[in-house]
Amino acid sequence: EFSIKNLSLKLFLDVLDEIFTFFDVNQDHILSVEDAFRGWSTRFSHDAFRIYHDGKYNKNITIREVFGVSPLNLPAPLYSLYTTLDKDMDEKITLEEATNFIKGTFYVIDQNED
Repeated sequence: EFSIKNLSLKLFLDVLDEIFTFFDVNQDHILSVEDAFRGWSTRFSHDAFRIYHDGKYNKNITIREVFGVSPLNLPAPLYSLYTTLDKDMDEKITLEEATNFIKGTFYVIDQNED
């Protein structure tokens, strides 16, 4: 019988490592909006996912440009998740920030500490 209680922290951390391996295009152990768009543009059409701001190509893509609103104006659950993950609010998720989030979430769920 499958239960979430049977899942280990190691499994979650291994999945996190795979996520960073796949999405961290420049391999700096930081996930950012730029990684996502660079990854898509290199995997597909070179210009397909460029973000333009004021009619010019903008190398530094922000969350505001992607969603059309600042992070503060995201729906409350998304903003809460974002602020929990991105502790320094720099619009980048480091591997350390993500690992701390996974560990904290796991320890809340893991009531029998196994």
